[in-house]
Amino acid sequence: MKRKDVEALLEKVRKQPFGEISFSEYLDLVQHDRSIVETSPERLYRIVSKGKDNVFRKGKHRIEGITEVLDRLINGLYVAANSYETGQIPLLLLIGPTGSGKSEIGKLLEDALIEDLTINPRFTYYLTDGKERVYCPFKEDPITLLTDPRLFFPSKIKEKYMKYKRGRLCSTCFETLVKFLINDESNFDNVEHTIQDAESKEKEIL
Repeated sequence: MKRKDVEALLEKVRKQPFGEISFSEYLDLVQHDRSIVETSPERLYRIVSKGKDNVFRKGKHRIEGITEVLDRLINGLYVAANSYETGQIPLLLLIGPTGSGKSEIGKLLEDALIEDLTINPRFTYYLTDGKERVYCPFKEDPITLLTDPRLFFPSKIKEKYMKYKRGRLCSTCFETLVKFLINDESNFDNVEHTIQDAESKEKEIL
């Protein structure tokens, strides 16, 4: 897909945030913008580390002072961003006395995340056998469908997408995928994964 087509697709997604796109279109967006496959901790860390003054010091919930606390918060997000694993839910816990800014910090992070999502959309996926849809309970990124070492893909594809280090599918999605494949064995040859790289589109039949 040409760059202008990718940008047009991205603009469409921004206007219709709850719409659906194909897996191959999603991969086009990933190649265009690395932030597409960020985990939640990675996204929050990027937002606050690139402009913490803007994030925490604007709006009716803005915070003055407590610089040391905000620095510790950013360091905590950094640790979470670098230790996140599929199937685990990082928890941000703010502890302090009444009036210490806990609620304000939470609200400012929420506002910053919502604002960022209007520009940098996030994706999840569902698995289907044509009759039933099973949505990922962890809202994991679709790239996990390629990075799970238990799934077979040609080495060329693995090398291209394993760099995103998203680990394994959650147990619900992996078990559902196996169930669908077993139950649909008669149509197994029709299960396709469409992968597009910079040079050409290739279809790999599982």
